[in-house]
Amino acid sequence: MTNSQADQQVTPDQRSYAALRIPASRQYLLCAALAMMAEAELSVVVLLLAIAAIYLLLGMFLDPIGIMVLTLPLMIPLVESYDMNLIWFGVVVIKLLEIGLITPPVGLNVFVIANVVGKEAPIDKIFAGITRFLSVDVIVLVLIMSFPMISLLIPMAAR
Repeated sequence: MTNSQADQQVTPDQRSYAALRIPASRQYLLCAALAMMAEAELSVVVLLLAIAAIYLLLGMFLDPIGIMVLTLPLMIPLVESYDMNLIWFGVVVIKLLEIGLITPPVGLNVFVIANVVGKEAPIDKIFAGITRFLSVDVIVLVLIMSFPMISLLIPMAAR
């Protein structure tokens, strides 16, 4: 089979899914959710809350690299359409991913700590100890989302 015959048998949508190596059904659901958000003409606050909810939900079950590969190709055009700074958005995404690394039920960083500590501290005590860090992370996230200049001071000074 020549390349031209192979191109005729594969639709452009199938090529994009194959390039991302993401199952088509998951990619379709995420695309549909983001399309709904783009068409709804949400306010910036509601958009940020929706993005935070998506990243926090995914962060509970997936690793950060997988989340970024899955969502950023779809989120960046959406964020750009709202004229948000992409550096600031990157800082927000990283903060959301950090929060996802310590939230149950998976909490990958919690299991790393449990492995390092060993039998001295059971996993339930480690999850209980994480609540202070989680609350501070949420406060920092709210501050960064409310005042974008906090995360943009150093990049703006470098120009």
